[in-house]
Amino acid sequence: MNGQWENIGMQNIGGRITAVAIAPDNAQVWLIGSASGGMFKTTDLGQTFVPVFDEQERIAIGAIRYAPTDGQRVYAGTGEANAAANMACFFGNGVYRSDDGGETWVHKGLDETHHIGRIAIAYDNPDILYVAAAGKMYQKDNHRGVYKSTDGGDTWQQVLFVNDSTSCIDVAIHPQNNQIVFAAMWNRIRYPSYRNYSGDDSAIYRTTDGGANWTKLTNGLPTTDLGRIGIAIDPNVSGTLYAFISHQNENTFKGIYKSTDNGDTWQQVNQSPLNNLCSVYGWFFGNISVNPHNSDVYAIGFNAYKSTNGGFNWSTFSSGIHPDSHGIAFAPSDDNVMLLANDGGLYYSLNAGASWQHNENLPVTQVYNIDINVQNPDELYAGTQDNNSIRKHAGTDNWEVLLGGDGFHINVDSQNPQYIYAEYQYGNLYRSNDGWQANVFNATPPASSNDNKNWNTPVVLSAFDPAIVYYGSDKLYRSIYAQNWTCISNDLSSMRDYNELGSLIAIAPSYLNDQTVYTGSDTGKVKVTFDNGQNWQDISAGLPGRCVSQIAISPDDDLTAYVSFSGYSENDYAAHIYKTTDAGQNWTDISGNLPNAPVNDIELYNGNIFVATDTGVWYTTDEGITWDIVGDNLPVVPVFDIKIHHSTQYLYAGTYGRSMYKFDLNQILSTKAEPDRVEVKLYPNPATDFIQADKDLDAVVVLDMKGQILKEWKLYSAGQKLDISGLSKGIYPVIFSIKGKSMLQKLIKN
Repeated sequence: MNGQWENIGMQNIGGRITAVAIAPDNAQVWLIGSASGGMFKTTDLGQTFVPVFDEQERIAIGAIRYAPTDGQRVYAGTGEANAAANMACFFGNGVYRSDDGGETWVHKGLDETHHIGRIAIAYDNPDILYVAAAGKMYQKDNHRGVYKSTDGGDTWQQVLFVNDSTSCIDVAIHPQNNQIVFAAMWNRIRYPSYRNYSGDDSAIYRTTDGGANWTKLTNGLPTTDLGRIGIAIDPNVSGTLYAFISHQNENTFKGIYKSTDNGDTWQQVNQSPLNNLCSVYGWFFGNISVNPHNSDVYAIGFNAYKSTNGGFNWSTFSSGIHPDSHGIAFAPSDDNVMLLANDGGLYYSLNAGASWQHNENLPVTQVYNIDINVQNPDELYAGTQDNNSIRKHAGTDNWEVLLGGDGFHINVDSQNPQYIYAEYQYGNLYRSNDGWQANVFNATPPASSNDNKNWNTPVVLSAFDPAIVYYGSDKLYRSIYAQNWTCISNDLSSMRDYNELGSLIAIAPSYLNDQTVYTGSDTGKVKVTFDNGQNWQDISAGLPGRCVSQIAISPDDDLTAYVSFSGYSENDYAAHIYKTTDAGQNWTDISGNLPNAPVNDIELYNGNIFVATDTGVWYTTDEGITWDIVGDNLPVVPVFDIKIHHSTQYLYAGTYGRSMYKFDLNQILSTKAEPDRVEVKLYPNPATDFIQADKDLDAVVVLDMKGQILKEWKLYSAGQKLDISGLSKGIYPVIFSIKGKSMLQKLIKN
């Protein structure tokens, strides 16, 4: 209907895996949950994988758990539960259940929990389960705590709630008595300008009556200013359990604590500090597990440790393994098979952990920014979350590392592709003048060291002259080939409180001259100069005051520009995109029928506008009156960056969780360059059970956000009621057709 995307890698790189599970009756069957890219299944020890969760409304995975005695019953909790350093920890819509080993899924509610840290299932009854709900990341809410179901997820009861800023991050059921349950509660809330990830409400709770009553456990445990806590029960030693405890706002490592009397008393058992287990961001890890075959204890975080004597002595097993681990799994039917999930992807062991191998069959890289060698479009570049700045040459499927760390903006000079620019977090910029061979130089503007820089610091080459390089902290810097930098502004964010906010996000130089530049900041400020920075105009009036995500300037007119915003960190999920034709004196909202999802990038092409959003890529041929989704097969994954290679007419998308895709624009623009539309009124809108239209039509089609047909009616008569009661709450594109003409509108289903 709308063409097909082609996935173009980067399987050998990996990406953040948050949950792993092995079928209880078959060690070759694994389920792998990506933080933002969905779920994959293998039935052959990881030799091949297939996606099994792409049809769901939200595909960010927080937890996966097989029923202990049923290899076909699986539960999945959506929404990555790791806390965020940026706006890239994506929420879900509750719990899903599968009764065929993960092949198909049924939504089981808890929509408002947003982020699920763990699922625990009773050993003797797959219908009894507990869910650790973290709640909304960016605001206080009452959907946090422990939820219980006794009917396989059909109904739920919130059995433990502390307060509106305390999440549940881990939960464990006693293997011999499903009335005994332990829950790890965590003070956790993120604001745009700061985070609070610790407090006195962080604690371990226990119930002995199936959740009716809970006791806060304190005897031998630290009780003040605690951070994230992980818990694990030893199934082989009665009454024994472990806790991985962090403290202070950075969630630095506090200790491993052990109880041998079902939590009545505790003692700290680690006799060494377990260096770098938490680093200074323990809110990202906090997992502890016990191997059911031998009672070995595993604590995983930045580094990964193992104890073979009940937690007293520890040794690292993470040499050669990517840091930042989030989950570990042991095959119940084969003590040799183990899985480790981390930011580098999936690691597996087939010899009980004696050695580990990196799986290279999963396209789950989280891509921040991309670029293309214009002169050789098969040479691709990407900056990735915790997996470096990378490149793929023509004729190979493997990607190579150029620069370490978290990779962000990466730029290839269109006129001289030997000049390549790459950076890692907070604007540490490097440049090469020989195609990133022998000559690589630190090119960070020296004067910017005391500036406020974004996690994803913008670095942009001028469209007018790619030798001109712009760099944005809270100020704007300009250079030739990233040498001899000149600061050409004061603070453009209009925020002097440098507490995580107050930096540039977007830079848009003119195609027509070297004097005009637009900038946008995380404080919502949009500004423009027409004289190379001597004077700046604040043109933010009439805009929504959210974090600017991108600015695109018309190639033909410096007065025409487009700006997009993300309200993600303020719980505003609307699609904000605006257009000006008078350099920001007036703005027009052109979001039209875009779905409720932040817009992350804008590309202009031959009178068409393409946008990357948190639910895929969309385009308009009529300046935002109507938007269509690009392609039928792109998962509902956040897309942070798009680029168009004009001569080949390919659109490239860097997804945050499913690596990189490309799309032949001839699939849509050859047939839709001149849209032929019909005006139809849809009512009521929002609607609950029925919708109607005011014209006779050949067809009415309701789509999901990937363009798949959900409902279709032929030969519609004006005023006829159409039943939509079976649709879930959400936003749906609706297409009306008559005599070859069509119109797309956005339906809000309550």
